[in-house]
Amino acid sequence: MSRALQSRSLQHLGRLAPFALPAFLAALVLAFLLAAPAAADFTLPADLRDHAVLSCGDLELSGGAVVTSEGLRTGAAEGGQGHVRSNGDVLLDGGPEVYGDATAGPGGDIVLSGKPATVTGAQSNAAVPFDCSPVDLAALRAELEAGNDNASLPLTAKGDPALGGDDGLTLELSGRDSLTLPAGTYLVSDLRLAGNSRLVLDGDVRLLVTGEVDVRGGSHLHLDGDPHALRLWVAGPSVSLASQSIVHAFLYAPDAAVRLAGRSKLVGG
Repeated sequence: MSRALQSRSLQHLGRLAPFALPAFLAALVLAFLLAAPAAADFTLPADLRDHAVLSCGDLELSGGAVVTSEGLRTGAAEGGQGHVRSNGDVLLDGGPEVYGDATAGPGGDIVLSGKPATVTGAQSNAAVPFDCSPVDLAALRAELEAGNDNASLPLTAKGDPALGGDDGLTLELSGRDSLTLPAGTYLVSDLRLAGNSRLVLDGDVRLLVTGEVDVRGGSHLHLDGDPHALRLWVAGPSVSLASQSIVHAFLYAPDAAVRLAGRSKLVGG
């Protein structure tokens, strides 16, 4: 079902904040809801492999965004199969392009506004919503509090400790600083990158953030890297990418309000 949006505000439509995406966003993966049995690990559930964008609430794509798929090594999705799905409405504003199906939740709408949108596949409603909490993040946090690889983190390029803050678990970079994460599994409270800072991977990384993720000011997380190498699970309330920042990762943030703005990019598999 689709209908034109006349005066309805797009600013208050569930937990997912409006996207302001760049003109070319390949294989965006927002794993906000993944249908699979709950597990306390970093396993990729099936829906993440079969969809490009998923949301527990209303999903908005705007600002000339392009959603497609590069193809996954371990899943069914192939290039051009950039399916998007929501448990609520699917809001397409300002001419986004979806190279795949657009599926709204039971009783939801596919809402078109502004410049005409492109959806190459089917537009339909799901018969039932899918599971918003396939991963038990509380259990995963307890597991990582008992053992993680935080002690292996090196100093930043400026010679500062990788982790700080009042709890000693905040990963914060600014002022063109950089940090290379060795292969491992890490637990942090907040992740903040600003001022053209860089977070680089040296191997496969599994990262649980219990608080907020804020990447801004032209900062990059795993820039141009293989998204399969970084699983970024977020148990906190918000994920924000802004000001031409780029993240390459599989992102699972079931309870977060997520905002992409200022030509930022989130690139997945």
